[in-house]
Amino acid sequence: MPSFAVGETIVRTLVEEHLIACGNLLPGAVSLYRWEGEVVREEEVLVLIKADSAAVDRVFERLAELHPYSVPELIELSTESVSRAYGRWVVESTEVPA
Repeated sequence: MPSFAVGETIVRTLVEEHLIACGNLLPGAVSLYRWEGEVVREEEVLVLIKADSAAVDRVFERLAELHPYSVPELIELSTESVSRAYGRWVVESTEVPA
């Protein structure tokens, strides 16, 4: 994310929309990458999002809509296992109330 404020707004939106259970904002990331033929250095905020694996496609779609970058870094890191209590909390947190 380009800034903490942008990341917080996007994470809050996704939590409010029940698409994710949680997002952690980690400021202080420095990214070096090639963009349009130039090497760019940017200070960014790394965001880790916890969501039900069944919702990854929808989360990626919504992130692409909300994110200010034309090519946001969206990576799924699958886990082999999580505690039952935490997994249940993720599922419950992403259920849309009736």
